[in-house]
Amino acid sequence: MTQPVTPPVTQPVTQGDEPATEPERAIFLTSAALLEQGRVFEALSLLLSAGALAALLLVQGGLSAQGVLALALLSGFAQAYVALRVRFDAALFQALADGRYPAGLRDLDAALTMMRLRPSGKAGRPASGRALGAKGLLLRQALLVLLQLAFLLGSTAL
Repeated sequence: MTQPVTPPVTQPVTQGDEPATEPERAIFLTSAALLEQGRVFEALSLLLSAGALAALLLVQGGLSAQGVLALALLSGFAQAYVALRVRFDAALFQALADGRYPAGLRDLDAALTMMRLRPSGKAGRPASGRALGAKGLLLRQALLVLLQLAFLLGSTAL
């Protein structure tokens, strides 16, 4: 009787049709922890948005200053959308790490596709590709906060 062949521990299973391997679990845990840092950007953006709104309502500036403040607010709204996605991804990575999807990535992909949260063509990506995509999303969130700060500071120069 032959033993079933299992993938080596150093190679994550990329088919997504079974529970996460230890390397995949490490990717999921690390990704969830990284994405949790998006809360800092979210809080900073909320403060910047409050400042931009207060300046729009209270300060009598020129039309160009008002426009730049409005852009700061719009950047805040864009950041809020990205923050929502970052939090969602963090929760999904944590659920994958905790083994709450019995068939791993396959179950997650099926649920996301059924809810039309992901096109079916994106299903089946390996854990590493998903982690890099999530990191890119966090970077977009940080860039939106920097853009928002630049608009707010730029409005003071007008």
